[in-house]
Amino acid sequence: HGSFLSSGEMTNLCTEIIQPTSVPSYKYNSKIHANELNDGEVSFCQLGGLVMSPTVTQEDLPRITYWMLRFQEAVFNTSEYSKISFSHKQKARRNIGIGLVNYQYLLVREVYSKYPETEWVQKVAEVTHEWYEAIQFNLIKANIQLAKELGPCELADDSKYSKGIFPIDHYHPTKLTDYPLKQDWESLRPLAIKYKVRFGTITALMPVESSSIIYNLVSGIDFPRKPAVYKGNKILSVLITVPEIGKYGKHYVYAWNTYKSFDINELYLAMAANITKFLDQSISYNTYIKYSHFEGNKVPEEYMLETFILAPAYNGIKTTYYINFDSDLTVKDEDKNEDTNLQKELTEEEKKFQEQLRILELKEIESGGIGCSSGSCAL
Repeated sequence: HGSFLSSGEMTNLCTEIIQPTSVPSYKYNSKIHANELNDGEVSFCQLGGLVMSPTVTQEDLPRITYWMLRFQEAVFNTSEYSKISFSHKQKARRNIGIGLVNYQYLLVREVYSKYPETEWVQKVAEVTHEWYEAIQFNLIKANIQLAKELGPCELADDSKYSKGIFPIDHYHPTKLTDYPLKQDWESLRPLAIKYKVRFGTITALMPVESSSIIYNLVSGIDFPRKPAVYKGNKILSVLITVPEIGKYGKHYVYAWNTYKSFDINELYLAMAANITKFLDQSISYNTYIKYSHFEGNKVPEEYMLETFILAPAYNGIKTTYYINFDSDLTVKDEDKNEDTNLQKELTEEEKKFQEQLRILELKEIESGGIGCSSGSCAL
């Protein structure tokens, strides 16, 4: 279900990146070096993110997606890939991955604050289908337009797009994902065949954790843990809140809350499956396990099989990633000592602010609200 005619022989930790890769057969001596042989291929994660703010409408998407790809074009033209071994095919494929940032903010505006909880799974599936179809359609259209303006990438003929084959042609519709298409896909096929594409891939949904902290947004498509959390390190810590916390704070779906009409992983699957069917790469698909939901705090094997493997696979999820647990967190004594040393270097105003954040942090720790102990960073 990738975007290439070639097959991949390897993968790596970034499960949302699906690109042709192969093991290089190289040898070392005084004359031949690894980066001089052309039989191996590595993949790159040149990423971008579409921030789902209230100012973004579907009518804006043609303009936004075009300029996102123009920006990626500029990054390619200034990157020194020649210094990286086996990078020649990456320059020929020009692979990029555009993901989403702050997606839960869109859902809280269009679903959680408008409909009863019993309708959330269905409505999230419908809204996600409509939005992501429009996003991917316009990204593909922009990709073809750039090929027309600047020329196709060197290995465009290895792209399914250049054969007029789109992700909508090979996903498996299920009860959760079978919605009518609204975009004029057939108008793109002859254009893709004629002009081909500038970028071999264009979409991949990554976690977006670091960027979301900078801009006070919700990470990627994942659920926030709490309305407000204390995040950072021992040098710089900040208070992160969900967008428009005053208006929507009580309406967001939070990872560790208990909901009567659905399992949190059902809602996540409704969202992720209706994104994945349009992707030409994949998604960092995560799951959430709260021990207290189960008798004796033990997760049944049947539930794990259904949640981690069967339901995602049946509904078209290509790759799975983190399993998040609501693990208990504690503040270690050595952490307190390091904090004390840092306090000596702060002004009185900074110390006061740090103490206010520390109180918030302790409250969140007591309620299991923050942390990265399960492997996936928290928001």
